[in-house]
Amino acid sequence: MTTHELKIWPEPFAAVTNFTKTYEVRTADRPFAVGDQVLFREWNPDTKDYTGQECEAEIVHLTPAGEWGLPVNLCVFGIEMIA
Repeated sequence: MTTHELKIWPEPFAAVTNFTKTYEVRTADRPFAVGDQVLFREWNPDTKDYTGQECEAEIVHLTPAGEWGLPVNLCVFGIEMIA
């Protein structure tokens, strides 16, 4: 299992933390896998700095890059929050 640290802007961060966003579309620039954990760190694009807010999720489903009509550089993974 790997933990991936990812920047996330405030609006999608809020949706993840209130459980309305259960997936993530990302550049396939690392080996995401089912069972991996994701540490989302909220990033403010205006100040170009982290806000200090974080949350953790587990990847529970993965559609790899280039499959099911995805471009070869994008993947989609389903997430469940870790309490």
